[in-house]
Amino acid sequence: MPRPMYRSRSLRRVYVRLPGGETTIHYERRKPRQAVCAICGKPLNGVPR
Repeated sequence: MPRPMYRSRSLRRVYVRLPGGETTIHYERRKPRQAVCAICGKPLNGVPR
């Protein structure tokens, strides 16, 4: 059972294979979505994620 701070779905689960053949789960923050135009919905160029 993971720690309570890692149980939310706002953290993404990354399955990492260790050298001993075991697979563990690392929890990472999700990347923010690409910024889009409010009118046409196209991605904005030059705006970092």
